[in-house]
Amino acid sequence: MSPKGYNFMPDYIFIYDSFQRGHLEPFYSSMYPGLLRYTARLLGDDLALLAEDCLQDSILATYKNRHLISTPEQWRAWMLKSIKNRVIEIMRKATSKRNYSTHTTLSASLEIGSVEADLIEQETMNAFFSAIASLPDRYREIVELSFEQGLKNEEVARMLDITEVAVRKRKKRLIEILREKLGGHTDTHLIVTLLANYSTLASPVYKTHLRHPETLMNRLDRL
Repeated sequence: MSPKGYNFMPDYIFIYDSFQRGHLEPFYSSMYPGLLRYTARLLGDDLALLAEDCLQDSILATYKNRHLISTPEQWRAWMLKSIKNRVIEIMRKATSKRNYSTHTTLSASLEIGSVEADLIEQETMNAFFSAIASLPDRYREIVELSFEQGLKNEEVARMLDITEVAVRKRKKRLIEILREKLGGHTDTHLIVTLLANYSTLASPVYKTHLRHPETLMNRLDRL
């Protein structure tokens, strides 16, 4: 819990316990969207449309092996490792078919990446998007116009009917608010970097259609 009373971290113990019992709704509502963004980003723009199938395969693989998992931390690490392994398989198939050298390079980097780093990164991204979603309208407008659409301060000022000075002040306050929402200890440079890349992180490719949990439950029922 941050000093301001915000808490954007999911209740992993409850979600894990529900998952172990076959109740996926808490997992689906709290963790699935962030994991989908994570999967799509690992796959890259060319293969991101395969992200949901990749993620659901990884969830099923984790579910099948849930008897081997005893803690929420182990469960999350297992899930991310399963996603990464599935991504590598997809990239290798794409490489063999189309000779994607960039995918070969990324595949190698995925294999040596640490699960601990993945967990930290995933938590940061989830908290960041939750914080963005909870912003007051006046700051959400700045995110959408300045960082998602990439408009200049002059253009943003004209669209919002405010001065350029006001736009700059809102940007500064936006960063302060996000830092507060993320607990007050998050590095300002990281927040600025995430905002600078928001147009990519929030692009339609990384917002692939979320299927209803019944789709996944139907597959689980066939196990």
